[in-house]
Amino acid sequence: MAYLSNMAVVLFYRTLT
Repeated sequence: MAYLSNMAVVLFYRTLT
């Protein structure tokens, strides 16, 4: 489930930008 955590980080990063 590592990709799920990675996806969450990416979505969070996109929210910041």
